[in-house]
Amino acid sequence: MSLLKFKVANLSIAQDGIALQLPGQAAQMLSNQVVQRDCATVMEVLQQHATLLAGQKIRLVLSNAFVRFTVLPWRDGVVARQDWLGLAQHAFRQDYGNAAEAWTIRVSLGAYGESVIGSAIDKTLYDGLIAAANQIGFTWHSIAPLAMCLLNRKQTGWLLIAEPQHLLLCQIAQGQLQQFIVASPPTGQESHTAHQMIARALLPLGDMKVATQVIVAAKLSEQWRQTGVNQSAQILTTFAKQGHKHHAGWLLTVT
Repeated sequence: MSLLKFKVANLSIAQDGIALQLPGQAAQMLSNQVVQRDCATVMEVLQQHATLLAGQKIRLVLSNAFVRFTVLPWRDGVVARQDWLGLAQHAFRQDYGNAAEAWTIRVSLGAYGESVIGSAIDKTLYDGLIAAANQIGFTWHSIAPLAMCLLNRKQTGWLLIAEPQHLLLCQIAQGQLQQFIVASPPTGQESHTAHQMIARALLPLGDMKVATQVIVAAKLSEQWRQTGVNQSAQILTTFAKQGHKHHAGWLLTVT
């Protein structure tokens, strides 16, 4: 029996399409249709490729554009995941009102004493993904936002994840995630908006040197090099090592 049967396939969903990489095979685009937040397109595409997906164990990476985030400071005495989930649900309701009722909310726990990350995606998307797996006959190894694949709590400073029309700026201090800042610039304005975001974030720190890493998706790399967001010695820009026509294809490389 082939060992490939037991390996994990990678699937990604971005605003510009859906990509898949089966074990031992090259990545392929399942669809290059524009994906909306309600994601009816996602369910249709998965059903259309049922023969490819059946029997697979699949790791899904979602573009940050489909996810909302919140940071929950550590609370002594709160250790159960269900209790943290309740706190995350309350935090999202406070920030977004009744809209949060339409989201599936999850929490990512770090080590004891560390802040907790809450994430939310539309229930229609999450429930559809679970239903598709049951109907087609595959299992989800994991369902995670891009940010959760890239965050490293051992670092201190700022991390900016730049995707087409979506920027996520994360602050980490002494192993504690402090906050998320989000921007949705128009196409072609991502690097300019990123520079403004970083400048505003660092302004209260005055002359204090704080490391800032910028991870730039392949689809933005050429534009980014031309405009240049790393005008400060504090900013380290990491470009994608491989070029991809579709952002969904790049997401497969960071799983």
